[in-house]
This record gives sequence, structure tokens and C-alpha cells, in this order.
Amino acid sequence: MKRTIEMAAILVLLSLLTAGKATSAFHHVIVGRGALEVQLIAAKLADRSGDTCAIITSSDENYIRNCRNLMYGRKNDANNDDDDDDDYNAGAKGPIFVSDSQSIGNELDKADGLIIVCEDEAFDGVDMMMDNSPNIRHVAVLSKMGGGLRKMEESFQSKCLMNNVALSIVRAGILKGGGPGNVDVEGPDLGLSKFYYDSNYELGSAMVTMASDKFTLGARVTPGDPFKPPNMFAKIKSKNSFDPADTDTGRIAAAQSLLVAIQMEDGIDISLSTEKAEMPPTAEEWVDILTNI
Repeated sequence: MKRTIEMAAILVLLSLLTAGKATSAFHHVIVGRGALEVQLIAAKLADRSGDTCAIITSSDENYIRNCRNLMYGRKNDANNDDDDDDDYNAGAKGPIFVSDSQSIGNELDKADGLIIVCEDEAFDGVDMMMDNSPNIRHVAVLSKMGGGLRKMEESFQSKCLMNNVALSIVRAGILKGGGPGNVDVEGPDLGLSKFYYDSNYELGSAMVTMASDKFTLGARVTPGDPFKPPNMFAKIKSKNSFDPADTDTGRIAAAQSLLVAIQMEDGIDISLSTEKAEMPPTAEEWVDILTNI
């Protein structure tokens, strides 16, 4: 049965989990050293849920325009004829992109949560980010399976413990899928826009990406970091297959898990793998999964 993802429901469910805390808009600040698609999906879904969000990024206007195209589609796309979508595409609505020190400082000053997204490279600016975030309650990190970023994880653990801030670590393997959103008006807007597919000019990669978003949207959560990093053979298999694998991770699932985790009172420490499913877990299922690890 087709299930609609309603990200706003997360706020209601989490208010019960956090003993009646206010459900006013949660302000996210997202920064990363890779996995741009996960950053953009997380920002898009946070905004759709009623939260506010800022992404720390390059000041290059072409780069920012491409990010908005990935989230909402190009203004002249045939499937993007809605005025509201044009507002998002033009930056009048939706997540904001910040690059200068003043703007970054302003966003950190009002941040409730910090989402740090890594893929292969460690992020080394957590001290500065947290020192300038007086209201931060939770840090959620997308890390790497197999201990490749363990030193970074340990430094985050020390910093968060010192500042009495909850820390969630979600480890990913090879990232798969990530779109599309805003294609079927009757269906949920799960990920990036169709522009994400249209801008992938490698046929084999595009076909696996689209198949992953159709058949492998499930998520399997494992406590800790039990999986070895994917070797050469696993990488070749993953590149040519949309079958579930321990060391593959869906981009949509990664973004959703970070958004749920960051609004929980206690941190989590997990690895996230793919499973067969034509829809990702619902908001209720994510809360149940992450509170019963």
C-alpha cells in the first residue's frame, strides 16, 4: 500500500518523546565535506516540515543556483510551472545558503541543531561551529562505515560531552539514489527534483540511481560500526546494482534519519544500510526504529 511521507508528523511524535517540549520551528544549520545531495535533501525536507534551515556553502552564485535546481527543478522545466516552486527556485522561499562569516555567525547564533555531512573527508571545524552556537541542543553527523572517520567521530564525542550537547552518528556506506521529488503530484516529494536525474549523463549510473529510488528505498539500522568499508569488488557491484547491501546507504534514508535523530533528546550511534522497499520508512517508523535500537 502506498504510504505518504509526512515529515511534519515527526515534530508531533518527537514532542511526545521529549516530554512536552515546545514544537516551535527547529532551526537547522547544515555543513559538510561531501554528500551534497544528502545535505540538500535534508534541507528540503526540514523546510517542508515547517522547520527553518541554513546551508553553509560556497559563495559562488552558479553553485547555489545549481543546488536550488537540484532541490526544486529549473524554473523553465516543463514540470516546474508552479509559482510557488519558482519562489523556492529563486531563493525567496526554502532553505537559505550562507557563506560569509557574518551570515554564518547569525545562523549559528540561532541554531537548535547542527547537521554535519561527510562522505570521504573529515570535517575539522566542529570546535568553531559549536563555540558559536549558544543554543545548540544536538549535533547529528553523517560519517563513514568501517572506521575511516573514527578520529573525527571521537573528537565530536569529546566536544559534545564537554558542552553537554547530544551527539548522533549515522554511518553510511556507498550512497545511492536521492530523487526525484516533485514529479508525481499525487505522491510524496521525497528527494531531489527530476533535474538530479536529467543532469546525470552517464547512462549506467543514471539507471541504477533511478532503480534504487524505485525499489531500494528501505532502511536497515545496525547499532555501532560493524561493517568493514566496501572493497573494490563491493564498489563494482554497487555501481552496477540496486540490490540491497550492508555497505550501501540510500541518500533519502540518510537525510531522514539525520532529521529525526537531531530532534531527539538522546543521541544515537548507528550504521545505515539499504533494504528492498518502494517507499522509505514513514515518520512514525523512523521514530520507532531510532528509539528502539
